[in-house]
Amino acid sequence: MKKTVLVILFSWVSSMMALPSYAKNGDNVLATLSLKAQQRHTQQEVEKLRGFMQNPKLLLQAEKLLLQNVPRHQLQSFDSLKKLYILANFKSIWSDPALVNLFMQDYAIFVASGVSKRSLSTLNHILASQKGSAKRDILLSDAFLDYYYFNKNLKKNINTWLYAPFDYQPSSIKEVDLIAWMNAINSNYGESFLKKFIPIDNAIYLATANKVLSGTLGPKNEQKLALNAQRLRVIPNFTNGLYVNIPTYQLNYFKNGQLALHSVVVVGKKKRPTPVLFSQLSDVVVNPPWTVPPTILEKDVIPKYAKNVGYGAKKGFTVLNYAGKKVDPSSIDWESYKGENAKKFPYMIRQKAGKTAALGRYKFNMPSAEAIFLHDTPHKSVFKRKKRALSSGCVRVEKASELGKILLTEAGWSQEKHNQVYKSEETAYVKIRSANPVYLYYVTSWVEKGKVNTVSDIYNLDPKFSTNSLDWKSLKMAF
Repeated sequence: MKKTVLVILFSWVSSMMALPSYAKNGDNVLATLSLKAQQRHTQQEVEKLRGFMQNPKLLLQAEKLLLQNVPRHQLQSFDSLKKLYILANFKSIWSDPALVNLFMQDYAIFVASGVSKRSLSTLNHILASQKGSAKRDILLSDAFLDYYYFNKNLKKNINTWLYAPFDYQPSSIKEVDLIAWMNAINSNYGESFLKKFIPIDNAIYLATANKVLSGTLGPKNEQKLALNAQRLRVIPNFTNGLYVNIPTYQLNYFKNGQLALHSVVVVGKKKRPTPVLFSQLSDVVVNPPWTVPPTILEKDVIPKYAKNVGYGAKKGFTVLNYAGKKVDPSSIDWESYKGENAKKFPYMIRQKAGKTAALGRYKFNMPSAEAIFLHDTPHKSVFKRKKRALSSGCVRVEKASELGKILLTEAGWSQEKHNQVYKSEETAYVKIRSANPVYLYYVTSWVEKGKVNTVSDIYNLDPKFSTNSLDWKSLKMAF
């Protein structure tokens, strides 16, 4: 995919004037520190700035500034705003038109996504304010703090902020982050600071964002595309690693900007969905054994043993205690471990490696709190199905052998060694030498090569989309 540049669709111009100064001589906060000290941000300087931000006199002056220009109910981040304008010496923060332009573009996409419940109201207040006024400056800062908190914390909260239950709520910004932002403003690095949150190397994000900014979509399509743009922004690029867009049932493996492998996949069923997660491949297992995970143990395996104690023998299962010793299945009261009692099951069940093993011939491990991994399967017919949400959460890869060969070759394996281990059915664990990030993501609408793509929301993770649309005409005229 070619690297693209975010198109500046609107010719936004802002001529911000300085805010009224409420600080007396000597209260200029950042000026009390040398430029060198600001750049070092040693603990001593940070603590000194924190002292300013917690000074009751300065906080009162900041509150007066805010409330004289903006009604309290229009501000989301009141306490953080007070500290921010103390650091700004009660002066304008948004005096650079290029910075305002860049921020308003990305903020507009954030607003259109519907993730932040109050952001549309904030945007409307900004549009209704006078250019160059203190009110507009304060409202822009309030919008920025919402945007900043979202982007700073998105990756660790993505599963609840961008998917049901959609529980994003802005919170106070850490004082050290306020200091970093104001240091960027004072050093004329505001745009560089903002660009840290914009995945400028992610061509699909940029194309999707630009389509939202075009203002040519209807309300529902606008919000759907804007929400999916937020889901895409946590992916830095599509140039290196394994990328699985869960609702498309597709895997793409990129190496040095080139597509090295494309494969269809099977993902988790609706009751046991594949989670959105970001990790790193750690090793390849050739001829992997399979230890039955807790969910499958509870839902599938224990009930089948309870019906027929000989069930496991047909599957190649062995029951082991946690010392690794075999246990006779007929000695276990399987009924007593059904349902919630499966959590008390004092054994593990393992399937030996081989051509009929559940994990097939290859397993691709990565750190995951949910014990999710990618693997082969002996049941190749499932890949011919159109709807492939069929697994218990892990990702089955049709071209697992091709992926395995690529990674094993990188690890120094010859074709001869690979064939020898493969045929032996003995298990081999091979560390991956190259960096291979893994992105399991869930995007139902995006733009690629100029085309809007939309797929089924297989897990019902999209919200009921709004019928409200941003007033793009007013946005264009206001900036």
